[in-house]
Amino acid sequence: MTLEQAQRRKHDYIAEQIGIGEGRRLLDLGCGWGGLLNYRAERGSNGVGVALSRLRLPHAVATASTCTCAMRARSPAERFGQFDALASLGAFEHFCSPKDYRAGRQEAVYRQFFANTASLLPVGGRFYLQTMVFRAEDDPDRGRSQRHAPRDSDAFILFLLGCQFPASFFLGAV
Repeated sequence: MTLEQAQRRKHDYIAEQIGIGEGRRLLDLGCGWGGLLNYRAERGSNGVGVALSRLRLPHAVATASTCTCAMRARSPAERFGQFDALASLGAFEHFCSPKDYRAGRQEAVYRQFFANTASLLPVGGRFYLQTMVFRAEDDPDRGRSQRHAPRDSDAFILFLLGCQFPASFFLGAV
């Protein structure tokens, strides 16, 4: 299967799980390049994407034309209203920074994230979350310093992720 076919299959699965369909409203948190938003247009859904990077925003807008840029919006319900479904594909690990983690704010950051998410959904609304999770012993600071770790190790993967996304914390809600 090609990468495009695999992406299509993933989007089909997500659409089925959260009910992306005719006339429904979707919020894509961390919309990246806009792929899911582009897909939802084919299914007749209305959509809004929140790009977490100002650098990605132009690409997402070019693909989906319904994106806005918001870095950790404080009151998203007031800004966007409610949605029938929310999706976040590979963005969750960007909501808690290493600085927040070191300061002991990881749990508070994630509690606020889920409170914001819940405020955007009506009763019966659906939320799809895809994220990366590493072991608790894979501390992000240690991982970022593992340039010479074996290339197939978690430490080296954490090093690469730390280089690519220096303001992100990659342990999820461990």
